[in-house]
Amino acid sequence: RQTADMAALALLAASALADPARPNLPEQFSASLKTKSFFGKFQNGTLYYDAVAKKMRNDNAPVSLEDWIGVPGLYVQSNIFTPTGSYWITNDVCRQQDGKFNDMWGWVKYSKYYGTTQIGDVECDTWKLFTSKANLTLYNNGDSPILYVTEVFGGLPGMTPQHYAIEQFFVNLTIGKPADKDIELPADCTEKPLTCEPETQRIVTMDHYIAHPPQHFNITNQDTADILGDTVFTCSDVKRNNTKNDHYGVISHYRISLDTTYGQYALCNGYPGVCMGREYFYVGREASMGVKENGGQCANNTEI
Repeated sequence: RQTADMAALALLAASALADPARPNLPEQFSASLKTKSFFGKFQNGTLYYDAVAKKMRNDNAPVSLEDWIGVPGLYVQSNIFTPTGSYWITNDVCRQQDGKFNDMWGWVKYSKYYGTTQIGDVECDTWKLFTSKANLTLYNNGDSPILYVTEVFGGLPGMTPQHYAIEQFFVNLTIGKPADKDIELPADCTEKPLTCEPETQRIVTMDHYIAHPPQHFNITNQDTADILGDTVFTCSDVKRNNTKNDHYGVISHYRISLDTTYGQYALCNGYPGVCMGREYFYVGREASMGVKENGGQCANNTEI
């Protein structure tokens, strides 16, 4: 009798110490998000997720550039992932980026249990996976995600490797297939990017400026700007305490002749430059931080 009681107690103790079953996280859902990333503040947004169709869309609420870097205007962005590609939309400009849809919960089956964590009023199970490029943490209650934290390590060529975290709090989770209108790729992401009507004098010579590391003077696949645009960019970089990471030490002045049949502006970073955009012939153009319609590609941007 005593032996049986001891065995039963041992079984209960082992059961209490055992990891809980991994959550069966939803394959299709819509959710409101509170996200904290490189902007440093929490943003509201929405996430539409469909693992069956291999599609995902994340819309962030507009960010005040006045609050962020002291420039008037709003910054609006979305990320869309499909079975064949990935797209970043900022202020109505759609650019293709590396990658494609990836199961956001696929890593959980390889994770390790780290006990329970209190997130607000909710007691959550904690699952973590550590890799050389990213650390992933899920806090779940039953089969519902409560908080998802992604820590990323790395950077662009010639720049200081960085470590940054993205925190996503799931609010108002609705299980089920998202509406097609909420998750489909906009047509202009696959159409040929628009070009502007050239100016009366089609070829002009302009003053261009660029902040860069002292040892890098090759402006191939680099973004240059007029004096107002580069002032906005450089001052915002200083305000975000990012200049050290970028290794900026000098600002150079160039006189460049160009065709004013402007195309979509590409976002280029690193040394050598790595560019994100869909225009490969015409000179790209936009307003500072792309705050105007179509990023200001064809607009009069003398005031910003």
